[in-house]
Amino acid sequence: MMRAFVLLAALAAGPAAAQTPDWCGASSLNTAERTICTTPALQWRDRAVNRLWGRLDGRAGTTVRRDNWLASRNACGSNVACLTDSYDARIFEMRELAGIGDRPRLRPWCDTGGLSATEQTICGTPRLADYDAALQHLSDTLDNAPGPDGWLSRRDSCGTDAVCIEDSYLDRFATLGAIARTRE
Repeated sequence: MMRAFVLLAALAAGPAAAQTPDWCGASSLNTAERTICTTPALQWRDRAVNRLWGRLDGRAGTTVRRDNWLASRNACGSNVACLTDSYDARIFEMRELAGIGDRPRLRPWCDTGGLSATEQTICGTPRLADYDAALQHLSDTLDNAPGPDGWLSRRDSCGTDAVCIEDSYLDRFATLGAIARTRE
């Protein structure tokens, strides 16, 4: 059971502490850039994008795509979830452009037909797919966990609102965490 909580903590924290990007010392940073510079999980994503950029530099259309992505990323402002989604999508796009394998299968059930709008959003958002995997693991390791019916209804009522979906996952983690705490 404790391993499930360690997995959840690792998902929430991201990889080990990131090194602050060199450009973080500039005085003219916008809100998104300041947020990136103070959020380790975004710092390592920024380094991943820069490594991939080095592999793509000079390919037709990559500069235009980069400029469009930067504008989209910067529109997230200080919203860490939005910035994370932006970086994750950009990393996938750049990996495809660089010919580094296909998109990973986010969840086995994503390949089935007839997915709801919420399920499609989860399948298209790496962080939400990670939450789904961690929640499945936690539920599997927690004896007599309450059924997901009520929780699934709440999650599915979010439609395509990724923030709402994420909140529903975090609420479910908190509920299961409280149950696990009482059983330790």
